[in-house]
Amino acid sequence: MIIIALGLSITDAVAQRYGTAAGLRIERGEKIGMSFQQRLLDRTTLEAILAAGGREVEANFLVEQHFPIIGRGLNFYLGAGGHIGALKDYGGTWGIDGVMGIEHKILILPLVISLDFKPAYQVNHEDWFNFSTAFSIRYILIKYTNREKAKRQRLRQKEKEDRRDERQEKGGFFDFLKNNRQNDSKKD
Repeated sequence: MIIIALGLSITDAVAQRYGTAAGLRIERGEKIGMSFQQRLLDRTTLEAILAAGGREVEANFLVEQHFPIIGRGLNFYLGAGGHIGALKDYGGTWGIDGVMGIEHKILILPLVISLDFKPAYQVNHEDWFNFSTAFSIRYILIKYTNREKAKRQRLRQKEKEDRRDERQEKGGFFDFLKNNRQNDSKKD
């Protein structure tokens, strides 16, 4: 029990968040492709998937919301998006996708592995609904550290203070009325 708790605390302390990652995606033996993930907000990512199978080629774009399970190294995620592609004998296809999965940042290595379930509704396709599962392994291209996050927060705070100071220097509508009343009382 103590060893497990120590292991979890090490994962939390050492695991790095990432900003950008790219790698291989394997869907249940049907398709293979590339996965590119970019962090948009603290827990929100945009994922682009380019995959090809025996009879089709597909590009997916998904927005995903991540929820930490244990520390920062293990996440559960949910998301939605769409896809476009081409299917032999059917031509162009498109549709909407959902996604839910689990991902883990491997300790010490700049790698993220994930397993997901991605249901899709498809238009102009032989299968109107698709329920795929996939395994992905992505290499972290750009790390996202707490130091960078703190720097951005300090910059936002300074910009906010500058805007507040600027508003105070200009004065507001009620300051204008107050100054007019003072000028009127001086005239009397």
